[in-house]
Amino acid sequence: MRRLKVLVDKLPPESATKTAARDALTPDQLAELMAKQRKAGRTGYGPFSHTDMKLAAIYDMLGLILHVLQVVNSRKGQTVKAPKPYPRPGVPLDEADRPIKPELLAVMERMRADHRRLRVQAGVEDEHGRRVAMTPEAAKALQQRINASRAAKAGAGATTGG
Repeated sequence: MRRLKVLVDKLPPESATKTAARDALTPDQLAELMAKQRKAGRTGYGPFSHTDMKLAAIYDMLGLILHVLQVVNSRKGQTVKAPKPYPRPGVPLDEADRPIKPELLAVMERMRADHRRLRVQAGVEDEHGRRVAMTPEAAKALQQRINASRAAKAGAGATTGG
């Protein structure tokens, strides 16, 4: 039995045996197994071969290119579904399966609030997120504030050597 385990352990990650073993695992079991393997210094369970990873990346890029072409050539108001990435071992396909850390959610919410505040300050939206038509005077004032901000950043970068 030990000899069989050694033989199976030496199989390449993309072999039918290791693929079938991975596919039979739940995401939690796979994560636990990967953690154990990393602790032991082994990475034999789970990864695609280097060639398979490149092919999956090419598949994803082609899907994105086709998606962009569909969006560009679609009628106004028509939505085009984005393609799903090619399945990879240990990577959940659905966004709902990917846990988002609470601290990341907090950062994202702060960024949204800052963005909303800046759009209101710029006069592009009102407090409720509705677009506001800018007057020529408001557009000119906004451009002056942008130019002043860029000049201040450029001046700060020059004095600090950055």
